[in-house]
Amino acid sequence: MNCLTITKQVSKGLLLTAFLLSLSACTRPYFWESTPQTTTNSQVNQASNSPEQIQGATGTVIEQPANYREADRPPPRYQTVRKQCVTVGGHEVCGYDCQVVGDFAKCAADPKQKCVIGPTGEIDCGYDCQVTHAEAQCGQYLYDNCVANDLGEIRCGNNCYKREDGELICGK
Repeated sequence: MNCLTITKQVSKGLLLTAFLLSLSACTRPYFWESTPQTTTNSQVNQASNSPEQIQGATGTVIEQPANYREADRPPPRYQTVRKQCVTVGGHEVCGYDCQVVGDFAKCAADPKQKCVIGPTGEIDCGYDCQVTHAEAQCGQYLYDNCVANDLGEIRCGNNCYKREDGELICGK
């Protein structure tokens, strides 16, 4: 039974709860069941009166998944980054993507940020980090990007790019 059939039966007089259940069955994302499990009129007499089943006016029984709470949550689309804590020199530093150089540690404040260690040992955290032989630099804002030229200069900002002559340009 597809969503169109359920909708037609709803318009013929099913209960409001059956209507809402049929709508939720029709609007489920692709990774859930494509159609709800149903039984025919001959199977209605054999069906128990469990709370997972709702009988409509036409005799159709719509069965819900056994664990509806689990079915209502979509699977994670990406792995979450866990917060971590590092203890260096008796001081605890917590955040994301922590880096340690000697007795100094630094962590990113946001899970989308990264931390990099520069050539002189400094740690920089931010978005779209770049490291060259001369310096390390990260963008301050989420949509910043960083570009580097052949001399090792880095520039971060909005819509940055390197021209053919090697000059680094960023928009405003």
